[in-house]
Formats: sequence, C-alpha cells, structure tokens
Amino acid sequence: EKLVASSFADRVYFCNSGTEAIEASLKLARKYFHERKEGRFEFISFDKSFHGRTMGAVSVTGQAKYKEGFEPLLPGVRTVPFGDLNAVEAAVTERTAAVIVENIQGEGGMRVPPPGFLRGLREVTQRHGCLLILDEVQSGVGRCGTLWGYESEGMTPDIMAIAKGIGGGLPLGAMLTTDAVGAALTFGSHGSTYGGNPLACAAGNVVMDIVSDPAFLARVKALGEHLLARLHGVARNHRKIAVEARGRGLWCGLELNVDATKLPKAALSRGLLMNVIGGKVIRVAPPLIIDQATLDRGLDLLDSLVGELEDEAAHA
Repeated sequence: EKLVASSFADRVYFCNSGTEAIEASLKLARKYFHERKEGRFEFISFDKSFHGRTMGAVSVTGQAKYKEGFEPLLPGVRTVPFGDLNAVEAAVTERTAAVIVENIQGEGGMRVPPPGFLRGLREVTQRHGCLLILDEVQSGVGRCGTLWGYESEGMTPDIMAIAKGIGGGLPLGAMLTTDAVGAALTFGSHGSTYGGNPLACAAGNVVMDIVSDPAFLARVKALGEHLLARLHGVARNHRKIAVEARGRGLWCGLELNVDATKLPKAALSRGLLMNVIGGKVIRVAPPLIIDQATLDRGLDLLDSLVGELEDEAAHA
C-alpha cells in the first residue's frame, strides 16, 4: 500500500533482491505482449549498464565482464550508448518489448544522463508502443534526494525495479507496475517462496515510514548538494588527476584519470569505507542518516587520499 501510494504504480510484486526484481520486470514485459499477441520479445539496454547477475539480468547488462562464461544469453537484446536518444530511436523495431534503463548508472561509473533523457525515452517508447522499465535498485528509496529517482525527471515508467535500501539491510526487492501492464502476470506465471515474507516486509514498512517523510528527503537533498559541492572542491584541488565530480543526492562519484584501485584499502586503514568503479571512479554513497560533520570528516580523508595519489602520479 505504501509503495503504491507513493509512486506511479497500482501493483507490487515482492521478491528478495534487485536481480529478482529485474527478472520479474523482463518476464512481465514479454508476458504483456504475449497476452496481446503482438510478438514483441526484444529489449534495448545501454552500454555500461548493470542490472544483476542472473541470466536475464546479465543479458540486458551492458558490460562484457559480467557476461563472460555465460553465453549464449537471451536473444534479442540491443545495447546502445547511454544518453543517446537517436540511438534508441534507431534501435527500436516492431519486435521491441521494452527499453530498460537506470536513471543514473551506478556500476557504470556514476554516469548521469543528459537533462531530458528519461523524458525522451518515455516519449520514444510510448510512440513505438513498447514499455519502459526503470531500474531503481540502487537509485530509489530516497538515495537521490527524492523518494524515487524518476520524480526529478518529470516522467513515469511502466515498470520499476527496486531493492537494496527498501529492506533496511534485510533481503527485500519489488517490481512495481500499473494495472494495465501488471494484469498480464496471471496467477502462477511468476512467484517466489520467500518474496514478501513478513520479516523483510516489516523492515520495509519502517523504511518507508522514515524515508518518505518530506523532511527526511529534504535533508538528504541538502546533504547531497553539500556532498557534490565538496567533491567539486576535491576535483579543483587535484586538477592533475581529477576529471569530474557528478551525481545526485547522496549518490555521487569522482572520476580520476589514473588508476585508483589502491584507494579503498588505504581508506579503510584510516576508517573510511569507499569503493572504486572501473578502476577510476570513486563512488561516494554514504548512509542517508549520516550527519554533516561525519560526512565532512569522510570527505576530508578522501581529499587527502586523492592528494597522495596525485603526488604518486607526479613522481611515477
């Protein structure tokens, strides 16, 4: 009820993880067009995307390293450049069931699409009669400063996958959709033994009560603006190796032009948890409940670590 009341959706299918939510989304898209006898079964995804590690999710993931050793994967998946509406337009055919997209690519390097890209995708999919699947497994549940990432884009999808934050640390995921699309998932066509179990959903209820509070979201948004401003400062301080700071809410990244894979271990030794994506993008995703003083301490450490890396690069 809380998910429906707070989103575009009329129906929710509960599962245990993000990749399960993606699998359910892909199955629903195919089943929807099977019921309509339209013969649409193909998907369009984006380069550097990440949607999970099960067979369907890997098939629509735009990174070869996750696919190696598991081919052949699902047929009929076309991968196009992220942020390129013309490429999407060229890739859509009468067999396209859905376009699947992250509103910000996390594993792809904290890539933020151009303004209006998601609205453009919505227009393209509606005009061609296919569905739009939004992967908010990482970006949803307040992470970007709004309850759902699509809210800042002025559009709504047909299907949305969520997980991670919704469970508050317990295994919980969900696929959200409309009545018009969700009606295709008839009794017995999909299911999960532990999906929607009472323990995980009790945690999810509490998470929704906290995160959907407008005051909580306003605080996340303000902290996110502070975080991004500080990261821009780090980039200015270390221009020789810093390429760009980018992100939204408490989900940001700092791209470097040198290998940064040693940073997480060095950071951990000083009490800072962080990770590096693709060898060169430092992802900064603190807890939504973090206070500004703690955030600033972490960013001060990050600034020092990047400075040390810059010195190493200068003497290499």
